[in-house]
Amino acid sequence: MRSLTLIYAYYDNPGMLARQFATWREYPEWYRKRVKVVIVDDGSPRWPALEVPRPAGLPALEVYRVAVDIPWHQDGARNLGAHVSEGWLFLSDMDHVLPAGSLADVWRITNTECFYTFARWDAATDAPMLDGAGNHKPHPNTYLVHRDLYWAAGGYDESFCGVYGTDGAFRRQLENAGTHRHLEGVRIVRYSRDVIADASTTTLDRKQYGGTAAKRAAHERKKAAGLEGKIVTLDFEWERVL
Repeated sequence: MRSLTLIYAYYDNPGMLARQFATWREYPEWYRKRVKVVIVDDGSPRWPALEVPRPAGLPALEVYRVAVDIPWHQDGARNLGAHVSEGWLFLSDMDHVLPAGSLADVWRITNTECFYTFARWDAATDAPMLDGAGNHKPHPNTYLVHRDLYWAAGGYDESFCGVYGTDGAFRRQLENAGTHRHLEGVRIVRYSRDVIADASTTTLDRKQYGGTAAKRAAHERKKAAGLEGKIVTLDFEWERVL
């Protein structure tokens, strides 16, 4: 691996971003000189990412801002992050941290035709997050993927922005474009709102914007617009602010 960009969508998460800053400062200097971080502020109305105090000793950092506050627009934010980055991409939600101890394992990966998922550990208990069968439960929005494979898969379809719970579509696109490997021995750490109050979005109701009916309505809007079968990307205004 020659380059790695960490891409995070941000939405009024100043406490969680401060936790991320603290983690990135812990990366060995060799990695801090080679890793880039891209934060995409998805139109935060109260605490813009640019206003969160940034400590010294961070990797190279770029901050972008989406011009309009669109509910559940994180997929568009990820597309923007992938658009402005090169090489390998680590994409995740703000409440998931890539610890320093996992970075060396990530850096050894070289197969650009494969995308990778990770084991999740709970920050509060320091225990793995498991499914009902006792297996590691990967996060549906955390991937290590080369930029070429990301765009070969088409990117996230922004036709479904505004709907909560559309993660599976991009996963299927990746599976059609490349191969998959689950890195059970490489952990990411998930912070709940019990640990950090703004670890994940608190101002948008998941039930209000989610469910089968919402997905069906989005599909019908896409069909009516003559976009059926097309993946819509970067269909919004944005600017670089740092």
